[in-house]
Amino acid sequence: MAYDRIISNQEGAGMRQHGGAVRPYYPIWASDVWTPDNPDAKYPRPIGQNWYESGTGSTSFWIRNGAYLRLKTLNLSYSLPEAWSSTLKLKDITVYFNGTNLFFISEMDEFHDPEQRNYDSYPIMKTFTFGLDVRF
Repeated sequence: MAYDRIISNQEGAGMRQHGGAVRPYYPIWASDVWTPDNPDAKYPRPIGQNWYESGTGSTSFWIRNGAYLRLKTLNLSYSLPEAWSSTLKLKDITVYFNGTNLFFISEMDEFHDPEQRNYDSYPIMKTFTFGLDVRF
């Protein structure tokens, strides 16, 4: 199934910038923007009189394949053998791990995480939990 996304930032769809300041989008694009010396660049020139002149407005140029594969949740547990726990005069010992948002695979490198709303928003949080369940 196809899943298209438009690259956007806090100012809206497309990679809009504040005013006419020379700020070539964000660091991932800084080396390949249009200049007179680099007319075949991958990205439009960083500044212009308005968003569309600089190529940063909401256009189909910014649409990307947003498909991705994510390991959202992983739960692992292991109960130690009864011989081990009885040696320690315990009924049961279980070791466990829980992780969320552990990794993703995506062709889209414009975002830190494919579930981010905008390029300049915080990435989805990862969590790691390790535990020990001991029963007497």
